[in-house]
Amino acid sequence: MSEIDIPVVRIIQSVAILIDGNNIERSLHSMTGDDNVMINFDNLIPKLLRGRGLSRLIYFREGNQISSKLANRLLTNYMGSVVPCHKSADIPLSISATQIARKVDTIIILSGDSDYVELLRHLKGEGVRIEIAAVKATTAQILVDEADHFVEISEEDSFSLGPKRSNSNKRSSSKSSSSRSKNSNSSRSSNSKDTSSRSSGNKDSNPKESTNKEVKPETPATKFVEKAMQKKAEKPKRATGRNTKGKSPSSSNQQKQEQHKSELVKKKETKENRKSTRKQSNKKADEPVTKTAKKKQATRKPAAKKTTRKPVTNKNTPKKVPAVRNPQKRARPTAREMGDDDLSY
Repeated sequence: MSEIDIPVVRIIQSVAILIDGNNIERSLHSMTGDDNVMINFDNLIPKLLRGRGLSRLIYFREGNQISSKLANRLLTNYMGSVVPCHKSADIPLSISATQIARKVDTIIILSGDSDYVELLRHLKGEGVRIEIAAVKATTAQILVDEADHFVEISEEDSFSLGPKRSNSNKRSSSKSSSSRSKNSNSSRSSNSKDTSSRSSGNKDSNPKESTNKEVKPETPATKFVEKAMQKKAEKPKRATGRNTKGKSPSSSNQQKQEQHKSELVKKKETKENRKSTRKQSNKKADEPVTKTAKKKQATRKPAAKKTTRKPVTNKNTPKKVPAVRNPQKRARPTAREMGDDDLSY
């Protein structure tokens, strides 16, 4: 049998590649264990295109600090561009995908985030072929099921920028630093304890020095203070209450009582004087009236009493009666009063 000749089919499709840079970089770091790993576009892009034509390549990344080397490389080799995002690349990537959907046959999204599921459904409804390229360990299964094709990214599709810095080395270094700090703290505490024990031992060894330090030289000020303290101790203490049993009142209390008694006596005298003056004034009022007083009383006019005037009425005068006007009704003319020729009625 002769071999069957398979005809060569030329596929003419325009492809747009949209890259979620932060998501792909994180997945590569977790896969390789190196934080300096980046995407190797020279290996990955031909693997994704498979003989098809590249229309657009956009690299979305969070933050404004993007290396100029990456942007220049994408521009010169693939006519691509780098778009800085404010927070995450989800919204700008989905907007650009909807804008390109009518100009491109297939869209390849480099991300394993499940947030793009609704975007895939929308683009498929528009009639666009959707492909997903990501690390399989970090991609959501829903995204793989919704896509038309899935391309797995491996370690061959990445390269390291510098010496390898694994996460395990970082953890071991952090543990070693914490152990060092603990050892230093324990040594410091032991040193402080030794110094305190030495100081206490020195104090116990020479008690004479401590007693000599406590003694102070006598000065005139100290003598004055001692005398004042002795005088305070010699003075008798005052009674706590006013009328305490078994204690004689002080001289000041006696003086106050005498003053109080004298004030009461003076008040009684003033009251008696006032009563006597009132009695004398009453006696003067009871004395007979003299001739001069009578004359004065005669000259005085009595006060006019206010009287209400009543209207004067004479019994003989007849009362006015208001005339009542009764309207006279006009009588109808009789037949005699009416003439023969009068026809007005």
